[in-house]
Amino acid sequence: MSITVKDCLQLPSLSLGSVIAGRDGLFNIVNTVSVAEFECYDDCFKTANELLITAFYSIRDDVEAQCKAIEEYKKSGEVGLILFYSGMILKHIDQKLIDTANRLDFPIILLPGENMGLRYSDVISDIMEAVFMDRKSSNFFVNNTMERISQLPSSERNIANVLRFASDYAKAAFFLCDQSENIIGSAYWPLTNVLNFKIVQSAFKTPSRTTQSDETDSYSFFKMQFTDHKGADLALYAATMHEVLTTSIMNQVIEIIQLFATIWNYNLNLSTKESLIPALIEGDYDLAAHIAAIFNITLSSYNAMMILDIQPIYQQTDLTIQALSRIRCIFSNYEKNFISDSFSNHIIILGSFAKNRPLDNILLEELDCEFTKDKSIKCYSFFNNLEHIKDFRSSYVTYGDSINLTCKIYPLKKFYTDSEINFANKCISILNAGHTEREKYLKIIYPIIEDGEADLVHTLTTYLLDANSETKKTAELLFVHRNTIQYRLSKIRDLINMDFNQMPMTFEVYLAVALYRVLTQ
Repeated sequence: MSITVKDCLQLPSLSLGSVIAGRDGLFNIVNTVSVAEFECYDDCFKTANELLITAFYSIRDDVEAQCKAIEEYKKSGEVGLILFYSGMILKHIDQKLIDTANRLDFPIILLPGENMGLRYSDVISDIMEAVFMDRKSSNFFVNNTMERISQLPSSERNIANVLRFASDYAKAAFFLCDQSENIIGSAYWPLTNVLNFKIVQSAFKTPSRTTQSDETDSYSFFKMQFTDHKGADLALYAATMHEVLTTSIMNQVIEIIQLFATIWNYNLNLSTKESLIPALIEGDYDLAAHIAAIFNITLSSYNAMMILDIQPIYQQTDLTIQALSRIRCIFSNYEKNFISDSFSNHIIILGSFAKNRPLDNILLEELDCEFTKDKSIKCYSFFNNLEHIKDFRSSYVTYGDSINLTCKIYPLKKFYTDSEINFANKCISILNAGHTEREKYLKIIYPIIEDGEADLVHTLTTYLLDANSETKKTAELLFVHRNTIQYRLSKIRDLINMDFNQMPMTFEVYLAVALYRVLTQ
């Protein structure tokens, strides 16, 4: 069991609070609580599963800044906001703030506006007492951590965060290694205490030793060996200056690592070239270079990545394994250098593709045919011309951040180009920028919206987003005659007083209808 935002509402100090936004996020796990009364979005302040308390005092008169704060809190892994003294400080909760929180599924709990009797410390002690009581459960650590991992975006669901969660709980530094003592992942406690791994290794010069104390630095060291679900031999090292860490907790951390690797198809076996995929996606470039050296791989020869999104009901099934097997077979038939493996809820393919090379085009067409008919694949994307190894991670993160909105913008598609993914990311930036930025584009199509002919906006949206600006295809999608489409498009040109088939007007109108589709779904 874990304490959620919804559970916190049952506590005495929050019993009079009301949820004014973000109800879909009420089941987010709460591990700690903090106060945020000044704007600071630096990475060092990121704390996953933290519930924030604020009165928005420093930005009480700036709605856009309030919305930006919510955006940044969400990105940082915060799980909700408790709004104090709104009647005395904010005076009014702007609808823009509520809309932002709803869009992000970020709960805002509003406490009685003019009640100055309730203090921040009352809420903090109430919530933390509930969290500490919950931690007394023997299964708390494993269950809580697995739930937290499941709530992470796919781009953050990696071994580094698994170890960070363990480090936060055990107040210890962790190092996960393969059988050759190569570090797969690490986490430090506190974050600023970067411990040299060689110091930890030196405590285990005697092979049979599993714990060692160093009285000079007041460190206690731990080491345990285990295997993952694919049989890879691994070792978990730990170093702590506290008495929280025990062999029992070490065993629980190992259980979490094993479960994580199994559930999310995470490759911890550095003896296979497929381990290059998590190394690149996580941005561990030293590890990627190490793996590349082992298998004599020239990283610069890989300039493309395909990401296949697996349907939820087919994840962890034989169908995913079969799809991966067919992909490997197709690439082998073309004698292409490639690496492919399942990763989280995706299949990732790293390869080398050249523009206008006939064989590459035929291969991509065959893959497209294979992916289109495969029911286990929800959608897929292709990122080409990746010039640097860092581009693999940035493309994957962009994909993860944008794919849901991409699906909303292009609901009839299964394959998305990198241009479409990047376009969706631009739409996200505009939506995050607030009402003023959105209106700059939406006002272009207001004459169509305000016109009495209801089908005009739908026609323009279908024409630009679904039919690739083809009149015939638009008519087929809307089940009307081609002449009807031509009439509507002509009327639209007159209403907005611009030709949306001419640049740069095309892009502005295209962006406007994309935002409209997203906001009206």
